[in-house]
Amino acid sequence: MNVASPTEDQRFVVESFRQFLASEIEPIARGYRGRPIPKERMLDITQAIAEFGLPGASVAKALGGLGLSLTTEAMLFEELSVISLDIAWCVITNRAAAMVLAELPATQVHLRDRYLADILAGRVFAGFCLSNPDLGGSLVAVEQEGDSVVLCGEESWVANGHFADLLVVAADSAQNARMHVIVDRKDHGYVSRKPGRGELTGQPAAQIAFSGVRVLAVNCIWAGEAGLRSAHRLRAKMHTDIGLLAVGLMRAALDASITHVRQLRPADRSLPGHHQLTARLAEMATAIDAARLMCFQALSLMDASGWNAVAVSMAKWLSCDLAVKVCRDALQLQGSEGAARGSEIERLVREAMVLSISAGSTDCHKQWIADAVLGTGAQP
Repeated sequence: MNVASPTEDQRFVVESFRQFLASEIEPIARGYRGRPIPKERMLDITQAIAEFGLPGASVAKALGGLGLSLTTEAMLFEELSVISLDIAWCVITNRAAAMVLAELPATQVHLRDRYLADILAGRVFAGFCLSNPDLGGSLVAVEQEGDSVVLCGEESWVANGHFADLLVVAADSAQNARMHVIVDRKDHGYVSRKPGRGELTGQPAAQIAFSGVRVLAVNCIWAGEAGLRSAHRLRAKMHTDIGLLAVGLMRAALDASITHVRQLRPADRSLPGHHQLTARLAEMATAIDAARLMCFQALSLMDASGWNAVAVSMAKWLSCDLAVKVCRDALQLQGSEGAARGSEIERLVREAMVLSISAGSTDCHKQWIADAVLGTGAQP
């Protein structure tokens, strides 16, 4: 699989976005390190970022997007991930919602017309309650009542949960039939609260509870085998996006490590162990390129033919595992200073470890890859 070098147009778009992030977004992100960004402030941020095409860079122009390739969009997401994982989580979740709405059939154009433009402009937030059917049933139950469906249950660690104005919810009926429903916070109502064990990162994750939430059946977007295929494709894109978040974390760790090494005193640079420090930098840079190429390969396959489950799992697993190693190596470079609670490197290590268990743990993705190699089991 060949991944082409960035074009001049791609370089220009990415460099413009990088400069904007450095001048406008990074100062805000640093001010909120270790604490959630309020929704009103996040709205300002997402609307500013939307001017550069995120979250709808790959959405067709006819639907309000830029019509760019998934790979070009990934380059922009990577730059955002370097600056702030919290903001990147929010934008990537909205990107997934834009993908869902953009691909709805003509019979459900009313949902696209209502939500897509606002999501692309960064004016509303979306979230997902998507339990993986390969790892057990949904935590949300659904029952048909006339022209409506009623949702009961809860799900934890929902990205954008506190912010979300709408949710895409996977729910199972008593007959084990799965459907996906768009639930509007204002129209239908649901309860969001912080997870009982506190936040793992600064991202606005939440526990979502549905207690007899009634939604019109016209908001049911996927059902049956076709619905499961659509859900699998959505997860594939989200898994690759998490790989890109990992690439951004690694770049931030490498930047911090380069700064640290350059600030060493000349006497320290002459010590016998100095070459080991520079060797770590070489390993970090190589890991970043390897992870990025795996993600770009998965995205190139999506651009060409839909998606490839094995390539997606390989990209997500490798990127997240490498992120943990790179961030830990950065901590080793800085010693006790890097390990101090609240330091930049300590935050990167913690966030890298969270990524490795998000959207399927490393062991899950390895099992899916092994099933494909052996020709056994169902693919996610």
